[in-house]
Amino acid sequence: MRTEVIATHGNDFDAFAATLPARRLYAGSVVAVSGSTTTPATSIACMPKSSGAVVESSRLEQDVIRRLIVIEITNASRVGGRERVALDPSVEKVRP
Repeated sequence: MRTEVIATHGNDFDAFAATLPARRLYAGSVVAVSGSTTTPATSIACMPKSSGAVVESSRLEQDVIRRLIVIEITNASRVGGRERVALDPSVEKVRP
């Protein structure tokens, strides 16, 4: 199954907070974070009333990404381990 992934430049609070409205715009997408999902910012998103999924980038299969929604990123090298996906012409890129 191909999936939509929301990516941001890191695991800081402002970057992660920007993914929350994107999850509402792109229902069914997952937020991929670099590093642990136990930081304070990502812990908020993992609360029961939070909508959508949050996964560590390393657990996400790169080949199943069909759309990459980038938040607060201007350079593909800042996509946190998904640079290959960001540069893949077969993957749709969205910058809301």
